[in-house]
Amino acid sequence: MLDFDVTDGCYSEDWCDQVDRYAEAGKAIFAAEYDVTAQDRADLCADAAAAGISLIFKEYDLDARGARCNKSISSPSGHRFGVRKCDK
Repeated sequence: MLDFDVTDGCYSEDWCDQVDRYAEAGKAIFAAEYDVTAQDRADLCADAAAAGISLIFKEYDLDARGARCNKSISSPSGHRFGVRKCDK
């Protein structure tokens, strides 16, 4: 088992349960989801928090703005992206 796991589309493709063993072992899980509606974000944030997953939302255009459930995302050039709170 690695020290962490990175997923891409595990919620949209319904396979996030495959990384449960990482959470059970206290390992970090980082997940990326794309083109998710605001309502779906709220639901996914709640599920990710319960599962111990750090979730990021992006558009397929990877230079576009992004959001996390609880923090802003900075680009490599240091620009801060807007944050969309998932709990609102």
